[in-house]
Amino acid sequence: MNISERFHSALTYYREGRLDEAISTCRRILRMQPNYLDAIQLLAMLYYQRREYNLAITYAEKALKRDPNDFYAFFLLGTLFQEQGDFDKAADHLRKSTKLNPAFADAHYNLAIILEKTNQDEEALLSYKTQSRSIQTSPMSIIIRKCTPQDETL
Repeated sequence: MNISERFHSALTYYREGRLDEAISTCRRILRMQPNYLDAIQLLAMLYYQRREYNLAITYAEKALKRDPNDFYAFFLLGTLFQEQGDFDKAADHLRKSTKLNPAFADAHYNLAIILEKTNQDEEALLSYKTQSRSIQTSPMSIIIRKCTPQDETL
């Protein structure tokens, strides 16, 4: 089985809710090809879902080293720092995500929540308005679509 097929298996495990198997498969891929970005991104998301935030941060940061314009990695880091109560870091990462992908509604929404909590009401209102105008699928759908070969349907 080649790496692309292994990654497709990891996505299938993810969609079926078999997170441990998805993680195991991604780790196997990275042993074969340590810089395989799709597996790095998926691991960050999987660890986030399992609330293993330190591992999620590690893999999201690794994704940014490979692709400094990865808006989803910035979003994930922002969300992780938000969960940990570090609103300054969270806002910084979410701003970078929205700058890289202005139509990414989830990043605008999370940024607005943080700005509201930190009494930055005018900027929060702007983020809420931008979020409401943005039509974007969920972040999980984005990464799955990005990582799935074009000729396959979900």
